[in-house]
Amino acid sequence: MIRDLLANLHWSVLPVVSMFMFMSVFIGVLIWVYRKDSNIIYKEMENFPNE
Repeated sequence: MIRDLLANLHWSVLPVVSMFMFMSVFIGVLIWVYRKDSNIIYKEMENFPNE
C-alpha cells in the first residue's frame, strides 16, 4: 500500500507542502510570542538570576 502511494505521488507537490508547513509553524510561533498575556511571563523571566 505504501509502495503504491509513493509510486503514484506527484513529487512536485512536496515543496509547496513543506513551505506551507514551515509558514504555519513560523506564524504560530509569532502568534505565541506576541500574544496578549505573554508579557507577564517575559517580565518574570527577566528577574531570574543569570548563572
